[in-house]
Amino acid sequence: MSSIFSTKSTSYTLIDSLRVGDADAWRTFCELYSGLIRYWLRGLGFGPTDVEELEQDVFVFLYRRLDTFRRRARIGGFRAWLRMVTRHRAIDRIRSHKNLPAIDHSRELDELPDAATDDVDDPRRDRDERSILMSKAIELVRSEVESNTFDLFRLSFIEELPVDEIVAAKNVTPNQVYLAKSRVLTRIKRRFEDLLN
Repeated sequence: MSSIFSTKSTSYTLIDSLRVGDADAWRTFCELYSGLIRYWLRGLGFGPTDVEELEQDVFVFLYRRLDTFRRRARIGGFRAWLRMVTRHRAIDRIRSHKNLPAIDHSRELDELPDAATDDVDDPRRDRDERSILMSKAIELVRSEVESNTFDLFRLSFIEELPVDEIVAAKNVTPNQVYLAKSRVLTRIKRRFEDLLN
């Protein structure tokens, strides 16, 4: 996994790996972006079973059509493209079930956000997406650093314990606590920015 995340533009490095059929890259991609895809599908009103099926449908579509994604200078361009793909797969799902008896899906199609306004800034959606990506960034960094280093970070930054308490409890120096906190925060910030881009 670390080779996929070795450059600043993680999404593009990951996409390049996906395009050549790297199985590890596909596992990483699914792990990283499944939370966002599920979030978007739930936001469109789909229930748990449909979300699970549509999530798989999105990944199959991406596997077959990833070559249609074009890099752009815009930050968040890949995320916007992925959101659009997810939305279109959802619309296709609704249209394919329109002929079912006693179910009126035309209202559901009308209630989906308009594609023209889908990229308009939505502060709540942006906050939720960032939260999902931050959780993934923390999870990635946790798997990349030694457990003692992450534990010092957790105690000092997340739990906000005083350094002297951490030093006494973990039998480390104050400098080790500060270094662990700084190193982990730097890595989390880098991973988060990579995922946003």
